[in-house]
Amino acid sequence: MGLLTSVRLEAPARDGFEVRRITEAELELERGCLVYSFDVHAAGHKGVTEIVVDAGTGKVLSRMDESKAQEAAEKAAEKNESG
Repeated sequence: MGLLTSVRLEAPARDGFEVRRITEAELELERGCLVYSFDVHAAGHKGVTEIVVDAGTGKVLSRMDESKAQEAAEKAAEKNESG
């Protein structure tokens, strides 16, 4: 199975949303699965919506609205992990 590119995955990540902009896109390993994580600002949603997409198949695995506090905590954790 080939790895899909971030550009090809933007379309499924946008499905069902009027995305105003994608603010972050990362390739991550979550629970042994290679995924793309998109932070998007969408019409009708306050703050950021995180959309996780399987990097091999392009299937949307989850969508979750994040509060500003959740987003800040996630960024702080990522910063600590990178050293």
